[in-house]
Amino acid sequence: FIINMKLSVILPVYNSANFIVECLDSIYRQELALLDFEVITVDDGSTDNSLLLLTEYAKFHPNLIVIHQDNAGPSAARNRAIRQAKGDYLIFIDSDDYWLDGQLKQMVDIAYAHDLDILRGDYSNCDEKGNMLKKNIHYLSRTTYEYKEIDGETLFSSIYCMEFFTPLLLQKRSFILSNKILFEEGVYFEDIEYCMKIALSSPKAMYIPNHFYVYRLRKGSITHTINEKKIVDLIRIINKMNNLCHNAPFGIIGTEVLHLNLAHLCTYLLVRLSEPLLYPDRKKLLSLLNISRIPVKGGKKEKFIATLYNLFGYKSIDLLHPIMTMKIKLMGNAKSEE
Repeated sequence: FIINMKLSVILPVYNSANFIVECLDSIYRQELALLDFEVITVDDGSTDNSLLLLTEYAKFHPNLIVIHQDNAGPSAARNRAIRQAKGDYLIFIDSDDYWLDGQLKQMVDIAYAHDLDILRGDYSNCDEKGNMLKKNIHYLSRTTYEYKEIDGETLFSSIYCMEFFTPLLLQKRSFILSNKILFEEGVYFEDIEYCMKIALSSPKAMYIPNHFYVYRLRKGSITHTINEKKIVDLIRIINKMNNLCHNAPFGIIGTEVLHLNLAHLCTYLLVRLSEPLLYPDRKKLLSLLNISRIPVKGGKKEKFIATLYNLFGYKSIDLLHPIMTMKIKLMGNAKSEE
């Protein structure tokens, strides 16, 4: 029986045999005492030897818990682990990603020292073979708030910067449970809603510029493919964000950023619907969108597409369709979107 366990690492796994050992090794290189943390792995019905690798790894790591369930998606896996976790703080990691050495102890110490509900770090990218890529843009809005205690509106408007990446959030478990913050199961883009729930729950938060997390960019990942189900789920998120634009308890800056996020997601939606794969179903899918006017915000692309939609409605997709068809033909990647 462990009292005051500091951290629960939550790791959903699905067919990640090629990467899972590297991911686990990185967790155990964080300079954390074994009694201070647990690793809850949830095998989500893998059909490769991921479960076997987890079971073998657990033989040499007594604080590693292996749960197996029928395939239900990463949200269900994360929720199950959240309910079982014992640590004062929670953090997620995806099974094809990894952490840089020795970062988590400092993050946990800072969270305890300031009694934070949320501590947000930063990330780098690598390719599928593990080669490090150029660092992501370091937003100027973030540097203003480094190591400062902030509220939920500032977390949303100046720290997220439209990057709703839940694995970057060290989260106090009591805060998550008391605010009933769980992932919506069976949907895509669930991280957006989860991050929104956190920001709207008045957390005591902080941002530190530690690039502790390494995202592996894979062509077959959820974020790099699209289909009708993902479009339906994206529209669901857009409708919720549109409602928040009218009802969120944010001030002028937070509300402005909400509108900017809405414009960004709507632009992404309209561009994807104009591609050949989804173009035939554009009218049916857009009938689910409960927004008559897109905020004209963001860069030139966002403003142009928002203006088209505001003038022509779903017919704006007909105007974008030839452009996207030509682009895909030139890039030669039409099949990769299926």
